[in-house]
Amino acid sequence: MTQEIRFGIIGTGAMAARMTRTLQALPGVQVVSVASGSAGRAEEFAHRNRIPQGVAGAAMLLADPSLDAVYIGNANRDHAQAIRIAAAAGKAVLCEKPFALDPSEAAATLEAVRRSGILFMEAICTPFLPAYARLAARIAGGELGGPGLLTASFGYPEDPSLRPGLFAADAGVLRDRGLYPLATALLLGGPVARMQAAITRDAGGVDVQAALLLEHANGWTSQLAASLTGLLANEVRVSGPSASFLLPAPVMHPERLVAETAPAPAAGGSAGGTGLKETLKANPLLRRIKAALPRLGTEHLPYGSDHYRPEAEHFCALLRDGKTESPVLPLAVSEQLQALIAEARSQ
Repeated sequence: MTQEIRFGIIGTGAMAARMTRTLQALPGVQVVSVASGSAGRAEEFAHRNRIPQGVAGAAMLLADPSLDAVYIGNANRDHAQAIRIAAAAGKAVLCEKPFALDPSEAAATLEAVRRSGILFMEAICTPFLPAYARLAARIAGGELGGPGLLTASFGYPEDPSLRPGLFAADAGVLRDRGLYPLATALLLGGPVARMQAAITRDAGGVDVQAALLLEHANGWTSQLAASLTGLLANEVRVSGPSASFLLPAPVMHPERLVAETAPAPAAGGSAGGTGLKETLKANPLLRRIKAALPRLGTEHLPYGSDHYRPEAEHFCALLRDGKTESPVLPLAVSEQLQALIAEARSQ
């Protein structure tokens, strides 16, 4: 496929508007229609976002034979059904996370996707950012020197009166935020053998904070946290026998990768020294100067003006190449994420 890609948008919320702007900025892409349960809401969204047409319902949008792909950004509870309808219509699908609400819904949806032969990708932006991609490449190159210990967090306080959707029954911290560190853990550390979860819930029973301990099948360990109520470190760190890597905050769109190499063991053990190094370490002013200096081993990896653009570019490249899934974010990973979220929610 080399021609222009014509997108439809299903949903009229904040993420639908955000991804509409991202897609409109891509060369060779047109956003031509938007669908909502309300014709008036679709038309208002279309006018506000410079889309030619707003229609009532996904079925009407998908009936357009000139449409190549859809972005699904409606309510979480409606994602899976919209994917299946789009797949039956032969349209490629980029769907906002989570693409399903439980493992059985995920399995049925992916079965429909595979049967149809369409391109499907869950919209999880982080793996496509240059900093995350560089981290994955360096780990794949063996620089850790062995199994890794991954720590990652994503969280800051939200006001339920201002963002009630985050606290809805089909949302919660695991689906909205925990999914990101979980995806990082799966993509870097591989399949999970065992998981322990500590979940905090609000008065309505919705998960608002989560701490997860993952034991991976290959010997990795991941310690993950996500919160709608507390300010977390919002970073990713991966450590191994030979090196340590840090993606500093903000975890959703870092532009630096900091690497440290493990020092060689001191000959004769770790007894304290009395040489120049120890003298310098004992000087408070020099320690302050060292802390203020840029860290060695820092790579600057900008993503441009829009941290959603790399995933959108990747999806469009897959569509043009006739692919049905992403090698960066395979369907199996999306399915495993649903299994882990369900397991955590059950604990």
